[in-house]
Amino acid sequence: FLGGFIAGMIAAVVLIRKYNLPALKAFDALTPSVSLGQAIGRVGCLAAGCCWGGQCDLPWAITYTDPRAATALGTPLGVPLHPFPIYALISNLAIYGILAWMYQQKLRPGRVFAAYLILYGAARFLLEETRGDAVRGFVFDGALSTSQLITAIMIAFGISLQIWLSRRTQP
Repeated sequence: FLGGFIAGMIAAVVLIRKYNLPALKAFDALTPSVSLGQAIGRVGCLAAGCCWGGQCDLPWAITYTDPRAATALGTPLGVPLHPFPIYALISNLAIYGILAWMYQQKLRPGRVFAAYLILYGAARFLLEETRGDAVRGFVFDGALSTSQLITAIMIAFGISLQIWLSRRTQP
């Protein structure tokens, strides 16, 4: 998802500039739908067998058995795994609910977008600990996944945006 998010951000900036839209208001309007789209996308992850979690013995572990998932994606078969796509689905639905509520509150433009960056970033950063697929890459000698690095940057940007918005005098 994170590559799609970055590409989507670039496309949004281009369209916002092209149509001379107020950027923060536009991002606030789009953001709740992004979380909902992410949640729907995780249903596809679950069905395809991608984005699997690490091995676990929890009662809600999932076990993939379709050899096509192993062939196409390297998904381990016959092994109980953390259901990362389900964790991500639930967290994205919760984030959607929070953001949709925030958007209805008519907050200062940019607050909903900043909240998304913080909430999604934190949820994804933590959930990455349950992942089992190494294809997504690691940085700092394996200390963080690439996704954790990107989401840490998202969190920092979201916090910075919240601080900047709170210091602005104009609504």
